[in-house]
Amino acid sequence: PYLTRCMYQLYQPMRFSCLLLLPGRIYGRHSSSFVPFMDRHNCLHFDLSTVVPTQKNCENVQSRILEQLSAVCNEVPPRCNAVWVHLLSSQCSLLPRLCAPPPDGQGFQLHHAKPKSLSLYRWLGPGDDRVPAFTTHQVAITAVISRTHDGHVLMVQENTPRLTGLWKFPSGRAQFGESIADATLREVYEETGLQPTFRALMGVRESNGIPSTFGTAEILALCHLSLSGSPTEIASQLKLCPIVSSSSFLK
Repeated sequence: PYLTRCMYQLYQPMRFSCLLLLPGRIYGRHSSSFVPFMDRHNCLHFDLSTVVPTQKNCENVQSRILEQLSAVCNEVPPRCNAVWVHLLSSQCSLLPRLCAPPPDGQGFQLHHAKPKSLSLYRWLGPGDDRVPAFTTHQVAITAVISRTHDGHVLMVQENTPRLTGLWKFPSGRAQFGESIADATLREVYEETGLQPTFRALMGVRESNGIPSTFGTAEILALCHLSLSGSPTEIASQLKLCPIVSSSSFLK
């Protein structure tokens, strides 16, 4: 049997030295090997993006990777709930052998993909699979920007044929890993060149069935931001972005 030796903190993930011992073989010392790490949920992660095989030894490196993963999945390390594999998009040739069910493959399933990487996992813990889905919602933002000295609000007009002549509040979508506040400030700056102060989250709305969300639901966050400064300073940055009174907007 193999032996897994690891040290990790209970509440903070950290990399650990892992040595897998199979009869007659030692893994973790080869130049093409990779060092897994355990997270705080007792899931073992193999980051294959650190493995850069040459054209000559590519097949040999892939065989070593699959053999090491097979050893972990066949003899589950103590308290290990799941095994994760993180790949670069250039390593997609491994997918058929990783995803095929045993004994032909390793039985991994795709969890999520980013522009240049993929993540797969295999549940090894007791009971039903408890790995959460990658994403259930996308976050959109709308910014209500008021001027501090008179309460007037900022409107913008998008330069698209579908919305020609329509005025609206600055809006957009949060990027991956971005907070609502940061997304709002970024979208406002990109659309207007302004750098207002984020004040509050005023409300949220959930929508389903929006084609651009790729099957997920959308949470729209309505945020309040404020502008400060003299009217002259503000007007110089708003050639296409009028500031109107609240009463005019409501009409």
